[in-house]
Amino acid sequence: MSEATERPELVPAEGSGTSASQRWRPGAGPAGRPSLGWTEIGIGIVAWFVFSVVAFFVTGLPGPQGQNTLPVLASGAIAFLLAVAVALVVRVRSPAAVGLRSTTWRWLLAGVGVGVLARVLAFGLILGYMALTGDNSNPQDYLTGTAAAGGLQLVGLMLLGAVLTPIAEELFFRGVLFGGLRRYGVVIAVIVSALLFGMAHGFNVVLPVAVVLGALNALLYERSGSIYPPMIAHGVHNALGFALAAIVLS
Repeated sequence: MSEATERPELVPAEGSGTSASQRWRPGAGPAGRPSLGWTEIGIGIVAWFVFSVVAFFVTGLPGPQGQNTLPVLASGAIAFLLAVAVALVVRVRSPAAVGLRSTTWRWLLAGVGVGVLARVLAFGLILGYMALTGDNSNPQDYLTGTAAAGGLQLVGLMLLGAVLTPIAEELFFRGVLFGGLRRYGVVIAVIVSALLFGMAHGFNVVLPVAVVLGALNALLYERSGSIYPPMIAHGVHNALGFALAAIVLS
């Protein structure tokens, strides 16, 4: 391929007006190819729904004590990854458009910090939600049950829930959704993509936690220009939750 085909699209940094301050914008395709937009968002959502329905019939739902958790996590992550692939193949055909771009160790470490911050904030958000709604249920009993089982179950949970799932969900919610909405500005893209990420986790105690994590990761993606720091933040957030459940419940 020529350099013009492989080079990601550059756009002027907001508030600048000089070509020297140009930088890559999340969702931008390579030169000569379209950026992410409603076409990719719509196709991605439809593809995810179809693949999720197939996954449901293959694996079913997880049990409250962690039964069937690992197959469900694996199939759910695969559904997101397939949806991202379908969304990209249609027009853009560039992994860089969903943030698969190199970054620095500084931003990777920032991802670790954001993940720890999100987990700390989660405690306050959960307590606040319970106090306001009186809802003390735990919709993720199946995850805590698997973590409490320890051994290979905990190892599998870490690999699928703190590695594969964050990779898949970040590519979909930040890579495709945030990237496609980015043309309307950072604020709108952050709010809408974070709300969709939260609602995908259900209208329960997990909702505010997911919204905050989604917003933090969208901002991290915007600033770093790479999807890898948000993946790390998401993975650290989940891993800390699983580790705490394993320690408390074992």
